[in-house]
Amino acid sequence: MAAASMTMASRKAGRADLPPDAAVPDGGVKPKGKRKLLVVVGLVAVLGVAAVAYPKLTHKKPASGFKSAALAVPTGPIESLDPVTVNLSDGHLIQVGVAVQLTQTADAKKITAMDPRILDAVISTFSALTYPNLLGPAGHEQARRQLEVRLQTLFPPVAGAPQVAGVYFTSFVMQ
Repeated sequence: MAAASMTMASRKAGRADLPPDAAVPDGGVKPKGKRKLLVVVGLVAVLGVAAVAYPKLTHKKPASGFKSAALAVPTGPIESLDPVTVNLSDGHLIQVGVAVQLTQTADAKKITAMDPRILDAVISTFSALTYPNLLGPAGHEQARRQLEVRLQTLFPPVAGAPQVAGVYFTSFVMQ
């Protein structure tokens, strides 16, 4: 009896020679093991919720007062042009496809009829640029802005609203 009480006492005391999941004499698992299991499950649940919530909580929304000048006027149809190959000023070639976003105030039929003038603007804009100027996203954006300004002067505003809302590259291949 003393040996049995000694074994029970040593299990309750958490001796090192007994396995951590040793059964208590009444047949259940040690309460300490249940507590660890609950802590681990709770920790996994908290980490799972954090992993789902973190991207949503850190997503920054644009300021409500911010409005782009291009979006101030409702946009209209997009006029796509066939890709054109242009010699850059340093002897390299570029093949660029351009799409022009018109506004609702623009006369789409008149602008479509002026496709040769738009192509001329594309050629003259790119023929003044060099290969290193066009490398990378910054170079593409600079060329897009230059072309957009040129097209906005080509098609002046109607009733104070611009006719060209934006310029997009549909293809951009340099050699």
